[in-house]
Amino acid sequence: GFLGVLACGGACRLVETVTRFTDDVFNGLIAVTFIATALQSVVAPFAFAGADKTLPFVDASLAFGTYAFAAVCDKIRHAPYFTR
Repeated sequence: GFLGVLACGGACRLVETVTRFTDDVFNGLIAVTFIATALQSVVAPFAFAGADKTLPFVDASLAFGTYAFAAVCDKIRHAPYFTR
């Protein structure tokens, strides 16, 4: 009934748009999951450390330092100095 009317009416052309949108949403959810897991692994050592929080600060500084280094490398890669 209803699906037959949609098929005859050309609703199949909408699948391309919906599929592309669904793929982007799914990829965004995966990215959010990875970011949340990474942040949780940076914040969790602070909860379990006692009075000495030196090791969690070292972990956090290494994590954020790695992110900063990657961001700088990305900016350098897109700089006008490395064009062909």
